[in-house]
Amino acid sequence: MLIRWVFVLLLSGLWSNIQAQSSMDSLQSIYYDYLIDDYNRPTTGRPVLIFLHGSGERGKELLPVTTHGPAKHPGLMAKTDMVLVSPLCPRGEWWSSSRLQQFIEVVVQKHQLDKRNIYLTGLSMGGFAAWDLAIQYPDMIKAIAPICGGGQVDKVCKLAGVEVWAFHGEKDQIVPAESSKSLVKKMLACGLNAKLTIYPDKDHDSWSETYANPELYQWFMALRNKTRRK
Repeated sequence: MLIRWVFVLLLSGLWSNIQAQSSMDSLQSIYYDYLIDDYNRPTTGRPVLIFLHGSGERGKELLPVTTHGPAKHPGLMAKTDMVLVSPLCPRGEWWSSSRLQQFIEVVVQKHQLDKRNIYLTGLSMGGFAAWDLAIQYPDMIKAIAPICGGGQVDKVCKLAGVEVWAFHGEKDQIVPAESSKSLVKKMLACGLNAKLTIYPDKDHDSWSETYANPELYQWFMALRNKTRRK
């Protein structure tokens, strides 16, 4: 089930067409279009997986956000209880943590999702955004799975209570593997929960193998009833 929602300035109407349904919500700026897949089940009370795409998928069309990521593996997603939300970042822009935070709050409220179980994953540009969003809003995000991303090592100890499983290709020449290694190393030094999977023979595309791995989805679902660490 594929639905398109458009976020803009003020609540100014509701309409639908053959291909998609669109909604106007009361926000203070233009927000991300997004795709939501609930696998033909009601969304109420279900955990949500936010997927943040890389720089190559930016633009005005939603279809490219399904090129990579969990949307490419509906069979694996359907075996979970997670609702997949895939926002689209406009061309020429970078993911904004403050805008994403507000976006997620509205999406969770709109679809009556479980705000206690918000999971986040992203690749490359989206991997950087996953780290940053969790650092900025650790109380909102329960777990992240950033792929070939990076972030602020000096602030990563703010992720108390956030579960982390990072992924990176050892031969990545676009975002060096050290970017993920240093973040996870610092988290462990701070006594936090984090693990890292390094693919010895992978370059920048460490996401294809990651999102095809059933263990990633099982890991998210295993956290559903786990009490957050303080």
